[in-house]
Amino acid sequence: MKAVIVYWTKTGHTGRAAEDIAQALQAAGHEVTQVNLRTEADADLSGAEVVAIGSPCHAGSIKGAGTGIARPVEGFLRSLPRESLAGKRVGAFSVHSGAGGRRTVNSIEGFLADAGGEVVSPGPVVKAGVPFSLWVGPVASETDREQLRGFARALAAEAS
Repeated sequence: MKAVIVYWTKTGHTGRAAEDIAQALQAAGHEVTQVNLRTEADADLSGAEVVAIGSPCHAGSIKGAGTGIARPVEGFLRSLPRESLAGKRVGAFSVHSGAGGRRTVNSIEGFLADAGGEVVSPGPVVKAGVPFSLWVGPVASETDREQLRGFARALAAEAS
């Protein structure tokens, strides 16, 4: 089975989260493609049975500040045609440095449902980094990394 993980990362934390998910999906027998929207303009989701979307939390804890999704990821999600994810198992994950990641995941899950995906929820929210910083900061804990791997196993199980 084919899986695609689409994400955007500034300091690398969301990229590391995507890698944890990819490794667990591969261990479950999926062929995984990772698409970093920072370096690639678009992602081909055709043929994928599993799709995971990840974003750092951008002001997700501030009410009225939007979705909390990084702009490149939100732009990608807004470009998905209606029903383009029909029949696909989909899910969201977020990395935050302080708070608000749950709002980001909920927002992504809404876009995925609007595109017809079968959302495996709730997606994981992991803590890493330093607020409002270009500095990498602390990495995700092993407990948070296990949440990411468990999420991948849930996506894989739902797709089997």
